[in-house]
Formats: sequence, structure tokens, C-alpha cells
Amino acid sequence: MDAFTPRDRALDYWFWKFHVGDLAFLVDLIVRRRTRLAEVRVSLWKDGVGRVIHDETSDWSTEPAEVRVGSTWLRAGASSGGADDVRWDLRWDAGSTVVTPLRGLVARIEPFDTTIHAWPLARFAGRVQVGAAQYDLQDVPGTFYHYWGRGLSARWIWLSATAFEEEPARRLEAIVAVRTRFLGGPRYPLPIGYLWSTDGTRSDMTISGVNGLVRARSVSGGIAIDSVGIGRPRHRAIASWGADRPNDIGEGIVQTMRGSVIIDGHRSVPGTVGLEVRAWPAVSAVATTLGARAVDGGG
Repeated sequence: MDAFTPRDRALDYWFWKFHVGDLAFLVDLIVRRRTRLAEVRVSLWKDGVGRVIHDETSDWSTEPAEVRVGSTWLRAGASSGGADDVRWDLRWDAGSTVVTPLRGLVARIEPFDTTIHAWPLARFAGRVQVGAAQYDLQDVPGTFYHYWGRGLSARWIWLSATAFEEEPARRLEAIVAVRTRFLGGPRYPLPIGYLWSTDGTRSDMTISGVNGLVRARSVSGGIAIDSVGIGRPRHRAIASWGADRPNDIGEGIVQTMRGSVIIDGHRSVPGTVGLEVRAWPAVSAVATTLGARAVDGGG
């Protein structure tokens, strides 16, 4: 079974994201088997203004090679569909690099709430329509994810960067989850997750509890993620929310695709970083009252 294939679990998520022109674009396809409902969720920013679309339906199917939610379909390397006034017809080369924190026997057991696979070197082509605006893509860098499990982790931070100043090959992906359950029972005592980065020639990955420790904490205006590996280099990523208001996409999740990050002194292109938190203290207020520059969470 490859990493794209649907899993017979309570939750099954696929999502992709990229930037093109003035559009920051992220689409989730979500299958919730307990409620027998599926959803196409679009989170986008056009000219810096965020918007979320929820399109939920009981008309869905999952086959080994295709996921369908209403009129939207997803296959390995392609999707066509839409929600509201947003439409897309996309194809992508996911690349040969797959990032996942669990391997071997542990991966087969799937001990935690969610199992994650990411393709951080994906390249997108095709078309996106947002209202009257059309965006044509050709070899646009982005990221594709598939994750599944018993349920969502209670709290997490997600960080994704595919555009760095004067370093077109540099990438960063990180997830830190706390209060996640072990085998559906007690909470696991350590943060779980990973920090993966590459400069285009060499890659490094620290997996919390496997070959090191990855921790996240709030800093002024954003989040810091530190990784300390056993016999591996240390990394520090400091991400800021940026000037544009994040999206409240539901389920306690606050998200931006308009953030910025510095990792080990290397700066992203401003306004091109994905940053997401779930149930991080005080962050929910960001989406409803104070805006992106007023984050004051806890770690």
C-alpha cells in the first residue's frame, strides 16, 4: 500500500498548498467515516485577504487510486474540482522524497492519533480559478500531504516553507504535536513530530523521540521550533504570522499561508510560509479579534 492510498480509519485527510502570483492556495479533502461525511475545504488568500470555504457532502467514495468528494476528485498527482466560486484543474509531480516520522514496524502499528506522510518537493502545473481571476501554473513549488488516524491530535503546530530568498532549492517542513494519545488510550508524555529541512543538496530530519527531540514554543509574533538530534545538527526555526489576518478553518485550527520563517539564519520569501496551530492557548483569539500580529500562545 503506497502513501497516497486511502486508509480505512476514522479520519482521512489529503491536502496540497502552493503560492502563485497574489494567491496563496490550500485545499483539504477530508473523509470523516464516523459521521459518513466528507468535505472539500479551501483556505486561500488573494491580495493578502483570507477566506475559507467549507463544502460538506454525504456523496463521496474512496478507491485505491481515487478519492471523490462530490464533484471533486483526487488521484496521485492530479485533482480537478472546486467549491463555491473556486475551481481547479491541477497535476503535480510529487517528487521522490516522502517525509514521515514513523517507519518500519512502528509505522504499521500506527500508535498515535494520526499518521503523516508529506511530499515536500512537489511541483504543480495547471489552472486555478478564483471568481473572475485565473491563475496558470507551470512548475510551481508546493507541498502535498496525506494523513489519517483515529482522530486529530489535541494540539499541534505545522510549519511549511517552499520559497527562500536566493535559495530556490531550500525547503522546510515541521510538525509538533502534544497531548496526542498512545494506541488510543493515555496521552503520550513527550511531544511527537519532526523537523525536516534541505538546502537542495543535503537533507536532515530530526524525529522527536526517535533520533532526537523537537519542541515548539510561542515567541513574540509567532512560533519557534527547536530540534536537537543525536549526532545531528541542531536547528532553530522562528516563524511569524505576518501582516495578514490568518484563517479560522474550524476544529480549533488557525492557519496562515502568509507567514515568514528564518531557519538557521536562512530567510524565507516574506508572505509565503504556511503556519498552523490547533488549540494552542490564546491562538483562537487571533482569528476572531486581534489579528495575526497579536499571537500570545503557550508551549
